[in-house]
Amino acid sequence: MRAVTSIAVVLVLLNGCDSDDGSTVTVEADAGAIELHVEVAEGDDELAEGLSGREAIADDEGLLMVFPEEGRPALWMRDTGIALSAAFLSADGVILDLVDLEPYSLEVRHGPAGSRYALEVARGWFERVGVSAGDRVDLSTALR
Repeated sequence: MRAVTSIAVVLVLLNGCDSDDGSTVTVEADAGAIELHVEVAEGDDELAEGLSGREAIADDEGLLMVFPEEGRPALWMRDTGIALSAAFLSADGVILDLVDLEPYSLEVRHGPAGSRYALEVARGWFERVGVSAGDRVDLSTALR
């Protein structure tokens, strides 16, 4: 039986903090706790913008995309010059699929049915920290 990696996501929300300031996410993986600074994208405009126009992302940064409902959300890299990896997550935080995204690509990558969130990070981050499909992300504090 395969061991399941537990990933705990904890967003630290500060009173009066502008949403552009970002949030801190702590990921519990086999290697221990890993701090990841993320922006949270919600709503059509923020989801459409994603990481567009960025040319770099630090290894401790990411973007949590909150889609309005479960389905097969689409990601593409038209205006994004960063090589990324993305995890599609179910409503209960299970990683359904991991994909690599090519800079400036027009290829549309759909999450599997039942995807509600996507977490975009620097290319290869999930592999480096030992995270794979089937692992779980605790989103309880992120989605207050």
